[in-house]
Amino acid sequence: MRVDYLLRRIGIFVAVIWVASTVNFLLPRLSTQNPIRDKLLAQAASTGYLQNAIEEMTREYENKFGLDRPIWQQYVAYMGDVLRLDFNYSITNYPRTVLSMMQDAMPWTIGLLG
Repeated sequence: MRVDYLLRRIGIFVAVIWVASTVNFLLPRLSTQNPIRDKLLAQAASTGYLQNAIEEMTREYENKFGLDRPIWQQYVAYMGDVLRLDFNYSITNYPRTVLSMMQDAMPWTIGLLG
């Protein structure tokens, strides 16, 4: 196997991972919906009453998840986390981490692909 072929394949692999990560970062931010606010409203509706402090709670969660920072800072932090394989907490399934959700799904994925 030639070295230039191997380097080209590694370069393509890195480019595909970067593009996929960037698309994964941008798609939720293109939506006009606020997932934190929607999740809090769904929880309030399921308990039978509406929270008066939904907006304050939304701001607190946005601060916790870093969504109150400029988009470029969010992107740099996200890409750094991806490089370390640290996907942090799931917004929709808080307080579960994304990594634990991936670990739960991995045996099924491997089984179905096998």
